[in-house]
Amino acid sequence: MVVILKVRVVPETFALGRVVPVPERARIELETLVTRGERSQPYLWVVAPDVETTVATIRERTSVDLTVVEVIEDRALLALDWDIERGDLFSGIRACDGRILAVTGARDGWEFDVRFPEHAALLEFKRYCEDHDIDFTVKRVYYATRPTVDDSFGLTERQREALELAVREGYYAVPRRCRTADLAERFDISEQALLERLRRGIVNLVSATLLPSEPDR
Repeated sequence: MVVILKVRVVPETFALGRVVPVPERARIELETLVTRGERSQPYLWVVAPDVETTVATIRERTSVDLTVVEVIEDRALLALDWDIERGDLFSGIRACDGRILAVTGARDGWEFDVRFPEHAALLEFKRYCEDHDIDFTVKRVYYATRPTVDDSFGLTERQREALELAVREGYYAVPRRCRTADLAERFDISEQALLERLRRGIVNLVSATLLPSEPDR
């Protein structure tokens, strides 16, 4: 049975946490992995009150090159010139047949939501982390076919709030009963940032609840 693990990892004990130190009051979200030849290049969202200063701080502290792809309000999308598969933690996830659903980094730790095809694979991953001195704390384990009402379903708090409001206000109704601008104003963000939050929320929700029950292709 497919199982999902939410785990918190100490930054200094795995490669990406060391490569990208997260400044205070900032948050980093893994957007996607882009395959370039034999490399898997990560794209990361940096979220912070003063995002330009935060990006400059990360650039000073990191050992790899990064490119600012886009800036939206308090968010900046970065392309990291680094093969993420070289990272010990990501290699372990792949070796144990895991599928990453979400990755969020903060100064005091990174949280991973990972889907495994069966409980035995999850146990194998935990042993891998112990063997490679990756300091982690298990936050939650649940089966994808039987999530409880307390589960996050792969959503961040902001994504959940945006999706709940959009449904309540009739954004997805036919005909639509509210505008994008109306929702964005409620969160004090731009329309583009609101659309991005909804899009990422839908992707995470579907990945955590529907896709886990399907065989990997």
